[in-house]
Amino acid sequence: MSSVRILKKSLKFSPKLSRQRSDISVVCPINAEESFGHAKPYAEVPGPRPIPILGNTWRLLPVIGQYDVSDVAKLSELFYKEYGKIVKLSGLVGRPDLLFVYDADEIEKIYRNEGPTPFRPSMPCLVKYKSEVRKDFFGVEGGVVGVHGEPWKSFRTKVQKPILQLQTVRKYVEPIENVTNDFLSRMMVIKDANDEMPSDFDNEIHKWALECIGRVSLDVRLGCLESSLSTDSEALKIIDAAKYALRNIAILELRFPFWRYFPTSLWTRYVKNMDYFVEICMKHIDAAMERLKDKIVKDERDLSLVERILANEPDPKTAYILALDLILVGIDTISMAVCSILYQLATRPEQQEKLYEELKQVFPDKNEPLTTEKLNQLAFLKAFVKEVFRMYSTVIGNGRTLQEDTIILGYKVPKGVQVVFPTLVTGSMGEYVSQPDQFMPERWMKSSGQEKIHPFASLPYGYGARMCLGRRFADLEIQVLLAKLIRSYKLEYLHDPLEYKVTFMYAPDGELKFKVTERPESPRSPCSRKPYNTLLGGAYNSFITLQFTSGNLLLINITLASHYEQIQIHKMNQNIYLVKLCKRVVCLIPQSELHSASHPKRAVSSVCEALDHVEEARPYESIPGPKPIPFLGNTWRFIPYIGDFQIEHIDRVATKLFNKYGKIVKMEGLLGRPDMLFLFDPRDVEMVYRREDLLPLRPSMPSLNYYKHVLRKDFFGDMAGVIAVHGENWQKFRSKVNQIMLQPRSAKMYTEAISCTAEQFVRRLATIQNEESEMPNDFLNEIHKWSLESLARIALDIRLGCLDPSPPVDTQNLIDAINTFFINVPILELKIPFWKIFNTKTFTQYIEALDCIREICLKYINLSMENLKHLEDDSKLSVMQKVLKKEQNAKLASILALDMFLVGVDTISNAVASILYQLAIHPDKQKLLHEEIEKVLPKVGSKISNSHLEQLNYLRACVKETMRMYPVVIGNGRQTTSNCTIAGYHVPKGVQVIFQHYVMSNQEEFFMKSNEFHPERWLKNNPLFKDTHPFVSLPFGFGKRMCLGKRFAELEIQILLVKIFSKYKVEYHHEPLSYHIHPMYTPNGPLKLKFLTK
Repeated sequence: MSSVRILKKSLKFSPKLSRQRSDISVVCPINAEESFGHAKPYAEVPGPRPIPILGNTWRLLPVIGQYDVSDVAKLSELFYKEYGKIVKLSGLVGRPDLLFVYDADEIEKIYRNEGPTPFRPSMPCLVKYKSEVRKDFFGVEGGVVGVHGEPWKSFRTKVQKPILQLQTVRKYVEPIENVTNDFLSRMMVIKDANDEMPSDFDNEIHKWALECIGRVSLDVRLGCLESSLSTDSEALKIIDAAKYALRNIAILELRFPFWRYFPTSLWTRYVKNMDYFVEICMKHIDAAMERLKDKIVKDERDLSLVERILANEPDPKTAYILALDLILVGIDTISMAVCSILYQLATRPEQQEKLYEELKQVFPDKNEPLTTEKLNQLAFLKAFVKEVFRMYSTVIGNGRTLQEDTIILGYKVPKGVQVVFPTLVTGSMGEYVSQPDQFMPERWMKSSGQEKIHPFASLPYGYGARMCLGRRFADLEIQVLLAKLIRSYKLEYLHDPLEYKVTFMYAPDGELKFKVTERPESPRSPCSRKPYNTLLGGAYNSFITLQFTSGNLLLINITLASHYEQIQIHKMNQNIYLVKLCKRVVCLIPQSELHSASHPKRAVSSVCEALDHVEEARPYESIPGPKPIPFLGNTWRFIPYIGDFQIEHIDRVATKLFNKYGKIVKMEGLLGRPDMLFLFDPRDVEMVYRREDLLPLRPSMPSLNYYKHVLRKDFFGDMAGVIAVHGENWQKFRSKVNQIMLQPRSAKMYTEAISCTAEQFVRRLATIQNEESEMPNDFLNEIHKWSLESLARIALDIRLGCLDPSPPVDTQNLIDAINTFFINVPILELKIPFWKIFNTKTFTQYIEALDCIREICLKYINLSMENLKHLEDDSKLSVMQKVLKKEQNAKLASILALDMFLVGVDTISNAVASILYQLAIHPDKQKLLHEEIEKVLPKVGSKISNSHLEQLNYLRACVKETMRMYPVVIGNGRQTTSNCTIAGYHVPKGVQVIFQHYVMSNQEEFFMKSNEFHPERWLKNNPLFKDTHPFVSLPFGFGKRMCLGKRFAELEIQILLVKIFSKYKVEYHHEPLSYHIHPMYTPNGPLKLKFLTK
């Protein structure tokens, strides 16, 4: 192909952009001999001359060098002014030559003629990390950053469809808006008396960027914007690691690469930070994979970005590495871009006002939720961002490594040279941009009539096959923040002007002490109005529009002369719709009550009717329930002999309340404690959970609360754990241990240790059964010992010896203390609280038991801390050792262990007792379980692996079915932190709302044949399977206060059941056992199970 034909093919400008091009060279293949014959030699390319040995590297060295690495922007401009449109920087020790090209036409040709696997100038330090240091992790799956050729193409092909599809991006408008709303709220908290942001406001923007990226790439809210974020929190560690990694790349890349020959301190810390990124990504992607297993998906549009990748790629490593790359290139680039944009807005008040007017027009109500359609109308906002990127491009340049000899601007450039496109300079050159020194966003708007700039002069996201993969998400995050901020607030900067500087990114250098003041709004009250159906009247077509933003969201926009509202209807599952008004969850609507969206007027009428019911909620006093009597209230009902409620039969009490009063019941007048509101409808339960705030208040145990916060305050202080603790203290403690406790890998590392304990327990069965192979009357106590032994292995890093013929004194004392604690809790909590007035015998025993548990925990944690000093391999650290190493605080670890014992031993052991009993009296179900175990583990005594456990679907179904019919904890709950509406009633702040899962999960409404034991109902391919409401049965709770030890509990139960049913057939030949609260919900009577060797 001739040079002229190549040129015609590659140049596709509009006439307005055409310029004289008689001197334009072309990029052509090496076989175009006629072009290469006339090209000047590469050695003649102008540029600073290297010296022997040190080449040009000396110019970048501190003190003696003439170029400052930290000011690459000025260096790039200096090269252009001194040498012209092509500049060679050769002789860089340890890396190829750099060729700076300042010609937009030439840049376009290089881009347009590149092959299917363009070679982007690599970051040698990242290449070394991925391909050498952590080759064990990355293998051939290196990702898209610092990777080239076929491995890059293969990986990009896997991920680019889901990440670049507009429908994927649209799904994140609301989540990003929620993050941004939290950020704006935080801004109002951290501003000073002069309404100015703090001096480290750029760090706050980093937190916002990380929270957005975490929501997209890891499917989680990382908690970066929480007010009590500690210096050692996961979020801040990621920010600091990203800052360090990105801001030292220039030093690692451009200065003498000593790190290639020996591990410098800079390189060592770089590797440590990268390892931390990998660990974080694996943790959260693993959690997303676990959630996906239980998610019912009918359409790919229901899936998040992470879920789509996990669903399409069998190996989660693809998602790990994509998340890592998005974090590496996203946090600093997006946050520094925002810093720059906000600074330009604050220092250009006229253009800020123009943006505000645009936002007011598109969003008449500042509280109106954002949508993709609305964002697309913000032409000036987008133009402003583009103009900032033109003049102050966050990434000052891009480039390619030549894969073949090439002619550039008349010079023959050899293969392997790194060609740099300094867009910061080309975007400000008069031949490509009219009035380049003028900041004019209008130049980017179609209606402005201004001459457009050369399309290859300013490319903030690059171009072609290696264009930024996350650009759509970056644009979305920036647009959402600007829309929400400028619509509600005025931004000013009242200090000395800031210069721009490269600290890897190009951004203002100095304190961003913006003054932020709220903009006045014309008076309107979107939530104060006549009833919705009355308001709409006959003017439906004039005032209402419907938007179907996705398969799961319908927006109803109501616009009147002085009034605007948007009602959001979110499809939670096939049966339930959640309705939001003024950003507030107000009600749930069943599918049966929402008419088809094909009849929008009827659909709107149904929703408005539901909202009117919310607005017309009945008074709290009218909630049905047993009436209190003077003085004793309803407490008398729990008094022995005279009362009609028995503490040990709360299950019957709850059923009685439901049968008599319905799906919401108020129990008031309980001496010494707040009212209790029983909910028996999962839709109401979901409603309470979904609108809880960042610090949910779980109904506390006053006795334990008194112990931790009054009686032993000298020990606990502000670090009282997660049980019977609330507010900032709870959040602060949980944030310290959450990451370690909830990592799937944390539980999986105990598979072998828990298996050993289970094997010891199974061996012990043969020694304690009688001649008829039956267990003794106190068999439950034996299961307690197994549970305590397993939990101690996790919580205290020791073998207590619970299953030994003669357990140590400490062990028996711990067993007795835990048992005493649980027996006394319901007595202290539900009966008249005389213990608040004087020390009753029950309360004294209770305190002695807690003191015993606390002292034993502290003793063994101190031993574990001593052992930690002799461990060098971090990969072999136990959960408790990780906590100790991270916090260096034995008291914190002992309090965590205390809480684990208080909620773990009895719950797990009673769950096992219940499951064994149910399988013993349902031999047909037990037989199916035997068959599954024999299929997965054909050899008795085989070592159990995590992959084996994942295959035991019927085993998990047996556990779920037992927990449905006989949940160990028959209910959960929350204490209302503000006035709210529940089930059509106004409910005041401070009421304890109890979710009665035992009653709900045994209703025919939610489970077919609900009074029958059918594990099959949990298997999706079984006729009994029903997509029931997910909030009917929640054995581990839901939300921020979900059980912290859930993964460990499931692991312990599953392993023990496998070990037992691999060896034994379990039978029960006595009178059926009823269930009672003692203090868990468990079979009432001796568990004289018969264990017969198979």
